[in-house]
Amino acid sequence: MSWFACHVVMSVRFKEGAQHSFPVWENIYLVEAADGDEAAHKSEQIGLSLEGDSSGTFEWDERPARWVFAGVRKCIQLVHPIRQENEPTDGVELTYSELRFEDEENLKAFVEGDDARALISS
Repeated sequence: MSWFACHVVMSVRFKEGAQHSFPVWENIYLVEAADGDEAAHKSEQIGLSLEGDSSGTFEWDERPARWVFAGVRKCIQLVHPIRQENEPTDGVELTYSELRFEDEENLKAFVEGDDARALISS
């Protein structure tokens, strides 16, 4: 088994009105898997489990919204195995990036690893 850093892309979708931009978080999870395909599959399951609207309370820019799983951008096998007494747990989030896309085409290109235009926040 190997450790992978997998980039799970979550997009904010507004429940009402027009959507002129697509806020995105790229969350990076530590995943233990036999190979890259298994790591990607496990990451998809993580992303799907995060979809939702927090029982109707989630808002973005003071607008009712929901998180939608956009895809797994990449899984990178860690070069140095993590093997210590307090070993990390499979599926723990390592870090995240906050991005905003002007349209869905750029969001799709980003998830697929193609060139995309995005605004990067904090």
